[in-house]
Amino acid sequence: PIELEEMQKRSDDELVAHIRTIGLPPNVVDMLDPQTTTANLIPLTAPFDGVVIGRAATVGEMVSPTSTQFVVADVNRMWITVEVRKEHAGQVRLGQSIDFLADGASASVVGVVDWISTELDEETRTLSVRASVPNPILDQGPQGETRRLLKANTFGIGHIILSEAPQALAVPTPSIQYDGKEHFVFVRSTSGFLRRNVQLGPAEGGYTEIRSGLNVEELVVSAGSHVLK
Repeated sequence: PIELEEMQKRSDDELVAHIRTIGLPPNVVDMLDPQTTTANLIPLTAPFDGVVIGRAATVGEMVSPTSTQFVVADVNRMWITVEVRKEHAGQVRLGQSIDFLADGASASVVGVVDWISTELDEETRTLSVRASVPNPILDQGPQGETRRLLKANTFGIGHIILSEAPQALAVPTPSIQYDGKEHFVFVRSTSGFLRRNVQLGPAEGGYTEIRSGLNVEELVVSAGSHVLK
């Protein structure tokens, strides 16, 4: 902002010096040499606090409002993009938790699914799912810079938590058979083995959750159930 009354009190030389650096912070103006500084300095400010991760500007090059000069990133939070196989895409929902372990990292980060793509990747045939996660501080570098856990474009393994329950009924995954229409298990009875159709939940660590069709106290056949089938 310019105060007209203040400008009217200045000489022509003072006005030229002021206009030359108008809009620049005082600490920057103090660093400039008035004898060599160009007369058309324009302040270039970042819209938010962050880290400069790219620079396209070079000395002597003409610039315009449509060209990128610097790239600034806020590394306090990062986007985690998980590629989900198409056969599992129907189980993903907004609000589900994502646990992500980056390659070479000592700890994982946890976020919430906030975006699901509406299309599959043409080459990988996977569905992109995204979560915003905090980027923990590891330590301070020798020059005072902050080192954080996550780096951009780092690969890793992400687990999407489909559901959580304090108790769940699960059976060894090899005990589940499929006849082309329904999933089922074999339950031991006094007269032999009986087939029980079941509704499946998520599978993890060699076990599959049973949503319905089986009682807690019943014994199911695991190894060798394909022989009974």
